[in-house]
Amino acid sequence: MLGFECESVCIGCGCSDMRACDEGCYWLAVDREEGIGVCSSCPESMKDWESTPRGLLVRKSLVKRATDQIVDLRSTVDALRVSDLNAFDAMPAKEQRMYLARKEALVEAYRGALVSLEMAKVRLEQV
Repeated sequence: MLGFECESVCIGCGCSDMRACDEGCYWLAVDREEGIGVCSSCPESMKDWESTPRGLLVRKSLVKRATDQIVDLRSTVDALRVSDLNAFDAMPAKEQRMYLARKEALVEAYRGALVSLEMAKVRLEQV
């Protein structure tokens, strides 16, 4: 299982119960026990669903999920950048501390996601 008791992830695009595709989607097939499925936006993934062992699909989903998490975190960290250092200096000290704490937490989450990705890649290579 991917570590989410009630959430399944699409093997095609990486959407999930909690984060559907932008255009909306539903499950064409889902294995709640393994935490993976195929959403309606990825009908081409049904071939993999039907022909690939579940263990391999789970490992591939771990890599996809970790990669998506890194992209999301990277975008958030980039959005937090202060383009004008004068603007940062003009912030009240309390806001500066909150900004730095949030950015540090995001950087730590980003590092954790990188570790998760490496671990998922190692698990994938073990197949």
